[in-house]
Amino acid sequence: MAFKQIETQELPDIQSVGTVYEHVETGAKVLYLANDDSNKAFTIGFKTPPYNDNGIAHIIEHSVLNGSEKYPSKEPFVELVKGSLNTFVNAMTFSDKTIYPVASTNKKDFMHLMSVYLDAVFKPNFYSNAQILAQEGWHHHLESAEDDLIYKGVVYNEMKGATASPERQVQQHLTHQLYPNSIYRHESGGNPKAIPSLTQEEFVAFHQTYYHPSNSLTVLYGDIDKKETFAALEDYFSGAGKHSEKVDLSFEPAVPDDAVFEDTYSITAGDNPEGKDYLALGWHVSEPNDVLDMYGLEVLEEILFGNNQSPLKKALLDADIGGDIIGGVADFGYPTGFMITAKYSDASKMTRFKEVVQETLKQLMTEGIDEGLIDSALNKITFQTKEAAISEDNPRGVIYAINAYQSWLYDKSPYVNLQFSGYLKELAELAGKGYFEQLIKEKLVYNPLRTAVILKAEPGKSDQFEAKTHQQLQEYKANLSKEEIDKMIAKTQELIKRQEAPDKPEDLAKIPTLTKEDLSTQVEEYPLTEIPFNEGTHFYQAEQFTSGIDYLSLYIDLKDVAAEEYQWLGLLSHLLGKLDTKKYDVATLQRQKDLYTGGIYGKIDIYEDKAGQLKPYFILRGKSLESSFEELVSLMQEILCHTQF
Repeated sequence: MAFKQIETQELPDIQSVGTVYEHVETGAKVLYLANDDSNKAFTIGFKTPPYNDNGIAHIIEHSVLNGSEKYPSKEPFVELVKGSLNTFVNAMTFSDKTIYPVASTNKKDFMHLMSVYLDAVFKPNFYSNAQILAQEGWHHHLESAEDDLIYKGVVYNEMKGATASPERQVQQHLTHQLYPNSIYRHESGGNPKAIPSLTQEEFVAFHQTYYHPSNSLTVLYGDIDKKETFAALEDYFSGAGKHSEKVDLSFEPAVPDDAVFEDTYSITAGDNPEGKDYLALGWHVSEPNDVLDMYGLEVLEEILFGNNQSPLKKALLDADIGGDIIGGVADFGYPTGFMITAKYSDASKMTRFKEVVQETLKQLMTEGIDEGLIDSALNKITFQTKEAAISEDNPRGVIYAINAYQSWLYDKSPYVNLQFSGYLKELAELAGKGYFEQLIKEKLVYNPLRTAVILKAEPGKSDQFEAKTHQQLQEYKANLSKEEIDKMIAKTQELIKRQEAPDKPEDLAKIPTLTKEDLSTQVEEYPLTEIPFNEGTHFYQAEQFTSGIDYLSLYIDLKDVAAEEYQWLGLLSHLLGKLDTKKYDVATLQRQKDLYTGGIYGKIDIYEDKAGQLKPYFILRGKSLESSFEELVSLMQEILCHTQF
């Protein structure tokens, strides 16, 4: 028996049964989320802890997709998706993990995708072809002896843009300050200053260490052929042996050395830097064991920063600390932080920033948080959590895999974020017993694991960096011999030749594709019930798994509306729910919506009937938890019939 069953768990929140398996030889873990969803998903993930800022994990993520032993074409995935019915194909690098998810509703296509991904991650071509690192990571680019020497590389160029963002810089500085004794102080995506230090030897060694079945966590989802799918995994796990050393991402957070860390970020040369600084406060607030508090902190974020009238956001805006205030939970990986950032501020306001935060939090802690505010925040987070579990934007199997990794990666149960109803129910019971006030006290007000960052605007900083890098490269070139320059030119031209050359027909032929016989013309029929209603009005109801959320859409026929009036209908659709009504002023209406719904909004849409006729409708849509459906209907009626224009 290649796999042994470890445990099975009913998961009603995601309408699945979860079973964890372990590969006997390698210790590789597999989570199978069984249900009847035809949109099958496969995700394989690895713990990939960065050891510095050279972006090695990110560059490997790009590079494994550049051909493998079984599928040697330059970009097998580009070719694969041309003949695929995939609903998702991607790869993602996080601070401490790299994952490769795919999904498809077609069984044969699903197995094709899985086969190409498994070969890519376990048998990539970059071991023997250094041009892949040069292309995806970095290389010295010199097309002729007269040209200036430059750096080129997909990830190098990508991260030049990504790391220029002041928001990303603030977060990176906070993690570096909060967790100086951990891998989380590094930029896993890669810092352009450090990326050119990466060597081919380091590249291969990292893959050999971390891309091993022993370090893998696989999530399977949906109505799959279990025997065939596990056999595909066994093909790559078998014979790999077992890594003796386990990758442990846990650490003990220490009190940060610096109370305030200062740096600068770049704005356009010649721009006035006044009022463009960023101020930030950060706390270490939880680890994977603190499951209830993780959910509680999400609710606390909504309480403190949900809108401009939320107590902490309002206090900071009223004190003119910044032009905008953002704050809340920051998932760094093993540790979770809590951040507050004042954008468009001034470095001189840091002391006042800290004072307003402490004063406001202490007041909420001692005087108590408004009950209605807590209820609204709980409703909103409950709604968001449940709705995320039935996402239509991305396949559910991919979302559930990412959720499972948030605890499973750290040797905890993979079910923590797939069994959310119990935690949300417990939070609702604790809310009236001072739980959130205690959370503020322990996690923020009296928490010594805190730091602060000032990021000042510096005109032309990036231009100076580019100029300095360019100068260093030209000095490096000037010290090269003619033979060394010729060798560099030859390497550059060989890389260009590889990039421009078409794939060999025999390599392309190895990429699996679907045939006409593999396709189906069957369309899934959704249950639809028509219920008698008022004359000329139809009421349709569809029973679906919606994680306890009810959706209601009211369609009003616009066939008698003149075309020139549509611009006013567009304005009307945006105004509904944002004005006073007969029963509520706009602030009270917003509170009612937050308390009982997941949102109410209007829009105009045009449909085509079977006869090819266009049917325009004005639509008012609303959604709520099942328990609040009557309140949803009442609020939609109030907004539609009694808005005070």
